Amino acid sequence: MSRLNLITSCTNSKHNNGHSVLNLAIFSEKYETPKGLIHAWGEAVNSALSTKLVVPVEKLYKGGHWSTAMSIYDAQPIELWVLSAGFGLLKHGDAIVPYQATFATGHKDSIPLFSDKYGKKSFHQEWWGKLNEASPLKKSHPVSLSDLMMDKSDEYFICLLYTSDAADDLLCVDLGGRHIIKKKKIVTFFLGGVLYTNKIIGH
Repeated sequence: MSRLNLITSCTNSKHNNGHSVLNLAIFSEKYETPKGLIHAWGEAVNSALSTKLVVPVEKLYKGGHWSTAMSIYDAQPIELWVLSAGFGLLKHGDAIVPYQATFATGHKDSIPLFSDKYGKKSFHQEWWGKLNEASPLKKSHPVSLSDLMMDKSDEYFICLLYTSDAADDLLCVDLGGRHIIKKKKIVTFFLGGVLYTNKIIGH
Protein backbone atom coordinates (compact mmCIF):
# COMPACT_ATOMS: atom_id res chain seq x y z
CA MET A 1 0.00 0.00 0.00
CA SER A 2 1.35 3.43 -0.95
CA ARG A 3 2.11 5.87 1.82
CA LEU A 4 -0.13 8.93 2.26
CA ASN A 5 1.16 12.49 2.38
CA LEU A 6 -0.98 15.28 3.85
CA ILE A 7 -0.12 18.77 2.58
CA THR A 8 -1.77 21.57 4.53
CA SER A 9 -1.53 25.35 4.53
CA CYS A 10 -0.11 27.17 7.53
CA THR A 11 -2.37 29.14 9.87
CA ASN A 12 -2.21 32.77 10.89
CA SER A 13 -2.73 31.75 14.54
CA LYS A 14 0.41 30.39 16.17
CA HIS A 15 1.93 29.58 19.55
CA ASN A 16 5.17 31.33 20.41
CA ASN A 17 6.06 29.40 23.60
CA GLY A 18 7.38 32.64 25.08
CA HIS A 19 9.94 33.07 22.28
CA SER A 20 10.48 36.18 20.18
CA VAL A 21 8.35 36.24 17.04
CA LEU A 22 9.80 36.93 13.59
CA ASN A 23 7.22 39.30 12.09
CA LEU A 24 7.12 40.07 8.38
CA ALA A 25 5.27 43.35 9.04
CA ILE A 26 8.47 44.90 10.42
CA PHE A 27 10.37 44.06 7.24
CA SER A 28 7.56 45.12 4.89
CA GLU A 29 7.64 48.59 6.45
CA LYS A 30 11.41 48.93 5.98
CA TYR A 31 11.94 47.42 2.52
CA GLU A 32 10.10 48.82 -0.46
CA THR A 33 11.51 46.52 -3.15
CA PRO A 34 10.78 42.80 -3.65
CA LYS A 35 14.47 41.93 -3.80
CA GLY A 36 15.24 43.84 -0.61
CA LEU A 37 12.38 42.22 1.29
CA ILE A 38 13.26 38.70 0.18
CA HIS A 39 16.93 39.16 1.11
CA ALA A 40 16.20 40.73 4.50
CA TRP A 41 13.67 38.04 5.44
CA GLY A 42 16.09 35.26 4.46
CA GLU A 43 18.85 36.73 6.61
CA ALA A 44 16.48 37.19 9.53
CA VAL A 45 15.30 33.56 9.29
CA ASN A 46 18.84 32.20 9.35
CA SER A 47 19.82 34.48 12.22
CA ALA A 48 16.74 33.49 14.26
CA LEU A 49 17.33 29.78 13.69
CA SER A 50 20.88 30.12 14.98
CA THR A 51 19.52 31.08 18.40
CA LYS A 52 18.05 27.56 18.76
CA LEU A 53 14.88 29.08 20.27
CA VAL A 54 12.76 26.87 18.07
CA VAL A 55 9.37 25.18 18.15
CA PRO A 56 8.41 21.89 16.44
CA VAL A 57 6.03 22.38 13.53
CA GLU A 58 3.40 20.28 15.30
CA LYS A 59 3.34 22.66 18.27
CA LEU A 60 3.59 25.97 16.38
CA TYR A 61 0.25 26.31 14.62
CA LYS A 62 -3.22 26.43 16.15
CA GLY A 63 -6.87 26.93 15.20
CA GLY A 64 -9.62 24.80 13.70
CA HIS A 65 -7.87 24.19 10.39
CA TRP A 66 -4.71 22.99 12.13
CA SER A 67 -6.71 20.82 14.51
CA THR A 68 -8.26 19.09 11.52
CA ALA A 69 -4.85 18.45 9.98
CA MET A 70 -3.42 17.15 13.26
CA SER A 71 -6.39 14.86 13.90
CA ILE A 72 -5.74 13.22 10.53
CA TYR A 73 -2.01 13.03 11.24
CA ASP A 74 -2.59 11.47 14.67
CA ALA A 75 -5.07 8.90 13.39
CA GLN A 76 -3.39 7.78 10.17
CA PRO A 77 0.10 6.63 9.11
CA ILE A 78 0.87 9.69 7.01
CA GLU A 79 3.63 12.21 6.37
CA LEU A 80 2.57 15.77 7.24
CA TRP A 81 3.76 18.71 5.12
CA VAL A 82 3.02 22.42 5.62
CA LEU A 83 2.94 25.26 3.08
CA SER A 84 4.51 27.93 5.29
CA ALA A 85 4.41 31.56 4.16
CA GLY A 86 7.52 32.23 6.24
CA PHE A 87 9.65 29.13 5.72
CA GLY A 88 8.48 27.39 2.56
CA LEU A 89 7.70 23.69 2.57
CA LEU A 90 7.93 22.19 6.06
CA LYS A 91 7.70 18.61 7.31
CA HIS A 92 6.46 17.36 10.67
CA GLY A 93 9.39 17.27 13.03
CA ASP A 94 11.02 20.40 11.61
CA ALA A 95 12.05 22.86 14.31
CA ILE A 96 11.51 26.50 13.35
CA VAL A 97 11.23 29.84 15.09
CA PRO A 98 7.81 31.39 15.77
CA TYR A 99 6.89 33.77 12.96
CA GLN A 100 4.07 35.87 11.58
CA ALA A 101 3.66 35.91 7.80
CA THR A 102 0.67 35.02 5.66
CA PHE A 103 -0.37 34.72 2.03
CA ALA A 104 -3.81 36.03 2.98
CA THR A 105 -4.21 39.69 2.08
CA GLY A 106 -5.31 42.51 4.36
CA HIS A 107 -3.12 41.73 7.39
CA LYS A 108 -0.14 43.65 8.72
CA ASP A 109 1.99 40.56 8.24
CA SER A 110 0.65 39.77 4.75
CA ILE A 111 3.22 39.16 2.05
CA PRO A 112 3.02 42.33 -0.09
CA LEU A 113 1.66 42.11 -3.60
CA PHE A 114 4.00 44.76 -5.10
CA SER A 115 1.19 45.33 -7.57
CA ASP A 116 3.10 48.13 -9.31
CA LYS A 117 5.67 45.55 -10.45
CA TYR A 118 3.74 42.26 -10.44
CA GLY A 119 0.41 41.19 -11.89
CA LYS A 120 -2.26 39.98 -9.50
CA LYS A 121 -0.53 37.75 -6.93
CA SER A 122 2.50 36.70 -8.94
CA PHE A 123 4.88 38.05 -6.29
CA HIS A 124 3.49 35.41 -3.94
CA GLN A 125 4.71 32.82 -6.40
CA GLU A 126 8.16 34.37 -6.56
CA TRP A 127 8.26 34.61 -2.77
CA TRP A 128 7.41 30.91 -2.49
CA GLY A 129 10.13 29.98 -4.96
CA LYS A 130 12.77 32.03 -3.14
CA LEU A 131 11.78 30.61 0.25
CA ASN A 132 12.32 27.09 -0.99
CA GLU A 133 15.48 27.97 -2.89
CA ALA A 134 17.08 29.37 0.27
CA SER A 135 15.49 26.91 2.72
CA PRO A 136 17.79 25.91 5.60
CA LEU A 137 15.94 22.58 5.62
CA LYS A 138 16.87 21.41 2.13
CA LYS A 139 19.42 18.92 3.50
CA SER A 140 16.69 17.24 5.53
CA HIS A 141 13.90 16.78 2.99
CA PRO A 142 12.50 18.07 -0.34
CA VAL A 143 11.71 21.79 -0.10
CA SER A 144 9.52 22.19 -3.16
CA LEU A 145 6.33 20.35 -4.01
CA SER A 146 7.71 19.29 -7.37
CA ASP A 147 10.77 17.71 -5.73
CA LEU A 148 8.58 16.12 -3.06
CA MET A 149 6.29 14.47 -5.57
CA MET A 150 9.17 13.37 -7.77
CA ASP A 151 10.82 11.84 -4.71
CA LYS A 152 7.59 10.07 -3.76
CA SER A 153 6.31 9.30 -7.21
CA ASP A 154 4.41 6.17 -6.15
CA GLU A 155 2.67 7.78 -3.17
CA TYR A 156 -0.63 9.61 -2.65
CA PHE A 157 -1.12 13.26 -1.67
CA ILE A 158 -4.02 14.85 0.19
CA CYS A 159 -4.06 18.66 0.13
CA LEU A 160 -5.97 20.26 3.00
CA LEU A 161 -6.09 23.99 2.28
CA TYR A 162 -7.98 26.69 4.14
CA THR A 163 -8.96 28.48 0.94
CA SER A 164 -8.42 27.87 -2.77
CA ASP A 165 -6.48 31.15 -3.01
CA ALA A 166 -2.74 31.48 -2.45
CA ALA A 167 -1.92 27.96 -1.35
CA ASP A 168 -3.70 26.40 -4.33
CA ASP A 169 -1.84 28.76 -6.68
CA LEU A 170 1.41 27.53 -5.16
CA LEU A 171 0.48 23.92 -5.84
CA CYS A 172 0.05 24.66 -9.55
CA VAL A 173 3.09 26.91 -9.91
CA ASP A 174 5.49 24.81 -7.85
CA LEU A 175 4.52 21.67 -9.71
CA GLY A 176 5.14 23.31 -13.06
CA GLY A 177 1.57 23.25 -14.28
CA ARG A 178 -1.14 20.71 -14.86
CA HIS A 179 1.05 18.51 -17.09
CA ILE A 180 2.87 17.38 -13.94
CA ILE A 181 -0.11 17.38 -11.61
CA LYS A 182 -2.05 15.03 -13.90
CA LYS A 183 0.53 12.32 -13.34
CA LYS A 184 0.04 12.37 -9.56
CA LYS A 185 -2.61 10.99 -7.24
CA ILE A 186 -3.96 14.10 -5.53
CA VAL A 187 -7.15 14.89 -3.63
CA THR A 188 -7.70 18.50 -2.58
CA PHE A 189 -10.04 19.75 0.14
CA PHE A 190 -10.73 23.45 0.63
CA LEU A 191 -11.85 24.56 4.11
CA GLY A 192 -13.23 28.08 4.14
CA GLY A 193 -16.52 27.86 5.95
CA VAL A 194 -17.74 25.34 3.38
CA LEU A 195 -16.04 22.09 2.42
CA TYR A 196 -15.32 21.63 -1.26
CA THR A 197 -13.97 18.37 -2.63
CA ASN A 198 -11.89 18.55 -5.78
CA LYS A 199 -11.77 15.59 -8.15
CA ILE A 200 -8.90 13.16 -8.01
CA ILE A 201 -6.40 14.12 -10.71
CA GLY A 202 -4.82 11.07 -12.30
CA HIS A 203 -5.09 7.43 -11.40
